[in-house]
Amino acid sequence: MFSSLHVVRPLFVILFIWASSTFLRLPTLLWNNPTGGVKRVCGQEKEAQRSKKEKRKKVCLPIMSSLSGELLQLIDLFKSGALTEEEFKAAKDITIKRHGQPIETEQCRGPQPPQTAPPRQVADISGFGEDVIGRLQRQCAYDILETVVRNLRQFPNEARYRRLRCNNSKLQSQLFCVPGATTFLASLGFVASDDETDCPGDECLVLPHAPQQQLLDQALQAISYLRRREEDARANEPNYVQLRQNLRLEVRRERCEKAKAVGELRSYIAQEFSADDAGDGLYTSASNIETLRTALTNMILHPMEEKYRRLRLRNRVVYKSVVQQRGALELLVEYAGGKLVEESGESALVFRDESGATERELQYALRVLDEVEASVRAAREELRQRDYEEARRAMRAELLNARRMGEQQKRQCENEEARQVSDATKREGEGAPQLQGHRVPLKEAVKILMGKGGDSRFGYREE
Repeated sequence: MFSSLHVVRPLFVILFIWASSTFLRLPTLLWNNPTGGVKRVCGQEKEAQRSKKEKRKKVCLPIMSSLSGELLQLIDLFKSGALTEEEFKAAKDITIKRHGQPIETEQCRGPQPPQTAPPRQVADISGFGEDVIGRLQRQCAYDILETVVRNLRQFPNEARYRRLRCNNSKLQSQLFCVPGATTFLASLGFVASDDETDCPGDECLVLPHAPQQQLLDQALQAISYLRRREEDARANEPNYVQLRQNLRLEVRRERCEKAKAVGELRSYIAQEFSADDAGDGLYTSASNIETLRTALTNMILHPMEEKYRRLRLRNRVVYKSVVQQRGALELLVEYAGGKLVEESGESALVFRDESGATERELQYALRVLDEVEASVRAAREELRQRDYEEARRAMRAELLNARRMGEQQKRQCENEEARQVSDATKREGEGAPQLQGHRVPLKEAVKILMGKGGDSRFGYREE
């Protein structure tokens, strides 16, 4: 019974407040319109229609004002003691629920500006060109940009990876001079800064904030796309392989002509064969020498066979032993009588078919090849001896280091033992009785040394 009254009583209070507000408002309406309340209400409706624009902006105002008015009346009843604290809380909750939260419509909000999605930040690669001349520079720029992006992905909060110095020689020659590189960096968020805190004494490109991982991933994909585009363009170029090969052969021909002009062609060829470009201890050079010897021997034994007198440079074995091997083409052209010709869009090394002259040239080329082989053998022996000396020095340094570490550990052990002995002696000395020393006259000291005793005043007595 008590609980039901406890719940019902706030409802009666709310009804009482609503009725009192209505009856209090009725005399005001009759006073403002003595001829009739209906006409006054109609006048208010006409006035509302005339100020329709103002009422749209205040649609939510009456609801909130009525709710605040009822809450103020509840507070007055609570202060006067008509409601207990529990009844006041229950009546307040019911009032708020009855009114509800006002729904914000377009009329309440008023005209809102159109909302547009923020622009998506992407890596800008539109500045990179596709011309053949700048292809090598673009490849270097792609390598540097990939390194920058990968460092940002791995260390996004490291300041040194978010700063590029404009006066850096490598960046100036391989990155900033490439069209499109600065645009690409700007799309990632890099800005120019000459602040002393960012770059003391230099002008830099700085990334002010940590980059977005999604943007960095997209930048790596863009760099991969640019590289694929370069490879596709290079593959689609007519005679690209032939152009590259001709350029390489032209450079080698000029070097050979210079050595021939000063009479050092044979030493130049031997020096070229002795260069360890492959880094395998001249094993590749020795293998190519055997291939050349086989080719020259076949031409001597089969002078009329066309397949032995024509070496196609696009052949894998020929390309490896003649074109890639430094000095091989020079030997075949200058001493074996070979001649470079273009046939059906490919290069070939052709030897003359005169049996007498060709055999003499081939025999001479074999003797030169033997000299080259001797030089390569000596160079291999020198490399082997150098590697042996380096291994000995490394082993000696390792032994010295091990001996030094052993001596250091030994000294540490000795110092530790000495410290332990010193601590033990100190502890024993603290427990032993302290004896006071005194000076002994020389005469008494002589008596003591001769065994004749001494004065009892000095701790000795005669027996």
